[in-house]
Amino acid sequence: MYFSDNFISRPIPYCFANYTQLKLLNLGDNNFSGSIPQELGKRTPLSELFLFMNNLVGSIPPHINLTKMEMFSVSYYLPIKFRVSGLLKHFTVRDNHFSGHVPKSLKNCISLVRVRL
Repeated sequence: MYFSDNFISRPIPYCFANYTQLKLLNLGDNNFSGSIPQELGKRTPLSELFLFMNNLVGSIPPHINLTKMEMFSVSYYLPIKFRVSGLLKHFTVRDNHFSGHVPKSLKNCISLVRVRL
């Protein structure tokens, strides 16, 4: 599902969690606000998640399994404290105001081909 570049200005709808076969979700370059719904990663086998250029706050819900992600892109004010490994090929946290260190677990991602900080 692609919803990028639409100037959507609201919280991310919980209904995305109802799509049990959802593998790619692109919500980038909108004005989504609030936090990432806890339900999003519970039933969806997401392998690609794009949340860049929004107004999100909070943290990444524990149910979004980054160890099964191939592409993950987030930016702006979303603080991230997580471990990455597994199939991750693209890791992007551009256009943000993060502070702190780059996650050490990135060195364990032997499949990484692109890191954008």
